Amino acid sequence: MDLSIFSLEGRTALITGASGGLGKEAALAFADVGCDVVIAARNLPALEEVAAAVERKGRRCLAVKTDITQAGDVRRLVDQAVERCQRIDILINNAAVAVEKSMAEITEEEWRRVINTDLHGTFLCAQAAGKVMINQRHGRIINVVSVLGLVAVPTLGSYGAAKGGVIQLTRYLAAEWARYQITVNALAPGYFLSPMNEARFADPDVLRNTIRRIPMQRLATYDDLTPVLIFLASEAAKYITGQVLVVDGGWTIL
Repeated sequence: MDLSIFSLEGRTALITGASGGLGKEAALAFADVGCDVVIAARNLPALEEVAAAVERKGRRCLAVKTDITQAGDVRRLVDQAVERCQRIDILINNAAVAVEKSMAEITEEEWRRVINTDLHGTFLCAQAAGKVMINQRHGRIINVVSVLGLVAVPTLGSYGAAKGGVIQLTRYLAAEWARYQITVNALAPGYFLSPMNEARFADPDVLRNTIRRIPMQRLATYDDLTPVLIFLASEAAKYITGQVLVVDGGWTIL
């Protein structure tokens, strides 16, 4: 087997939500395998720190302050990425927010904020980058979703509804764009320590009870997740599209 199909040398990856957490780790991981990286988030100082870390690995990195809920911001992000790197080979839609409230208690404003960021923002980024990929006749889009888009967990209904919507969006994009040699897949992580859920897992009882339900008896780490992103972005996955890859230590099989 020719192992070069796993190589991403010389590719350009655009990653949203890259100022911290999984987005930051993905930026560093894609740099490690030879990608130039364009990173986006609302927190520019944090983005610039990530960009510096990528550049220390010998890869180019462009940091663009972006609110993915704003179509103008997204168009500007994609235009700058193409101007700097001439192409977009890979899009990682990672930016997201969550509100932990029951469906009876969540406000309309909170609901709209989650849906607007997690679902609508993902659509805007996929559409803008997808147009570039259609012209290239090649591309990889990976939407970071969640096991909560597949199963219901009380108090996380808005987040789960948004991620469920992204899962179906993934399938529609895959169906429409396969003819252009663009694959669109989703990564659905289980529970892992991230800035989004630090407060939740600060309670030792919550952490203990969560781990007890995971067959592998631990939370995921970034090292469990970033290699999956790299695989889906590689030529090794060129015939995989419209799929949801669950990485949860077996949590959803119980």
